Amino acid sequence: MKTRMHPSIILENIISSIWIIIAAGLYLLFNMFDDIDSKALGELAELATSVPFMGILIGIGVFIILLIIFTIYFFFRWYNTFVYLNEDSFNIESGRLFKKHTTMHLKDIAAVNIKQNILEKLLNTSNMKIVLNTNDENNFKGKLLFKTEKAKEIRNQILKKDQKEETFESLIDFQLADIVKHIFFSTNILSLMVLLAVYIPIIYMFVIDFNTKNLIMAIIITVIFVFSIVWAIGKTFLNYYNFKLNREGDTIKITHGLLTTYKYELPIKKINAVMIKRTLQARIFGYYLVEVVNAGMNENEQEKTIITLYIKQNKLNFIFNKIIPEYQANLGLIKQPKKALITYSISKIIWVILAIALIPITSYLSLLLIPFLVLIVWYQYKTKKIGINDDFLIFESGFFENSVAIIKLTKIELVSFQKGVFAHLTKLWRVTINIVGNLTNNSFRSGYFNKEVMKQIENVY
Repeated sequence: MKTRMHPSIILENIISSIWIIIAAGLYLLFNMFDDIDSKALGELAELATSVPFMGILIGIGVFIILLIIFTIYFFFRWYNTFVYLNEDSFNIESGRLFKKHTTMHLKDIAAVNIKQNILEKLLNTSNMKIVLNTNDENNFKGKLLFKTEKAKEIRNQILKKDQKEETFESLIDFQLADIVKHIFFSTNILSLMVLLAVYIPIIYMFVIDFNTKNLIMAIIITVIFVFSIVWAIGKTFLNYYNFKLNREGDTIKITHGLLTTYKYELPIKKINAVMIKRTLQARIFGYYLVEVVNAGMNENEQEKTIITLYIKQNKLNFIFNKIIPEYQANLGLIKQPKKALITYSISKIIWVILAIALIPITSYLSLLLIPFLVLIVWYQYKTKKIGINDDFLIFESGFFENSVAIIKLTKIELVSFQKGVFAHLTKLWRVTINIVGNLTNNSFRSGYFNKEVMKQIENVY
């Protein structure tokens, strides 16, 4: 039976388009004044002085007209959009003059996730996201908004199972202190250092040439700098508040969020890789973050399926024993041969030549690039490792942001072996594999290894 979405989607679409409405209103106002000749403009100015707030009234009038136009558009878009289920597919029909029909086969649906923002909580509605077992760009991008009970009913019909109970006990108890720790450990130190490296010289420039104007500029820049940090901290806190994790049968259940509540259900069979991540400070204090790679996470919405906040080693072991035992891969990692240092070094030669060529312009400051390049070469050599057995491939890389990707061989879509121009001298190879995931986690590349290691990968794949 065909059904429409909840009409509150009209209001949500208007709210999400409010800046477009304002921009369009300003554009119309400016063009309106451009088209008026000088005599008419003088008369309009005289009218504006005689009628209080005339300019504001005109602006409000234009805004209201545009608001009505957008409301009518979103109303008809809602009115002409229907969803319905067949025996083997979920269908979305939209449009009257320009019809569009989207069909998603039930067998291709990896999960049905439910999200609620503040407005949706007040109206008891839910945004239902259909997650296909494919890369994010192939997923349905529109919003599916229903009454919460209706959303649950549709989800159960799609997944062909009855899920009445929404609340569950978390297998790991995450307190407020754990969220604060997560905020600290998830901070990218390198990005913060770059931000400070930009901020400090700018403020110093204003301070040495002190005047009222520079003082105001320094205050504005400082406020922006501090606000960006506070915003990032606040966003992370609100996003991962009340983090809960459990596993029921072959499904991992996750919920978190204060203002916007995220509810994920991840079938184990739809997980394509497991990643263990550690920032520099997390490595120092012995903390780990576990993230799974599966289809449907939206890169534009910065969605990540982390199944824990940052945790200690004992809880990491618990996660692999109780939540994802299918991804226990206790195998040693192979380090790159020392010849890889030569390959990385040769690849940086052009930058060394550039640093030398810029000496007359930079007064030898460009030579500071050379020790930086040496650090990069050493970092690439030491941090890139690989693990191989009959079930898994493991890629480790990164220093400031260390990550270990555990990938099942059965989940690999493409394997590519390469020997670049600079690797011909050392006769070393690298491998790139592709899996289904978001843009960040759908491709993994190894460091440089002997041909025997590549042959081993080819044999197990």
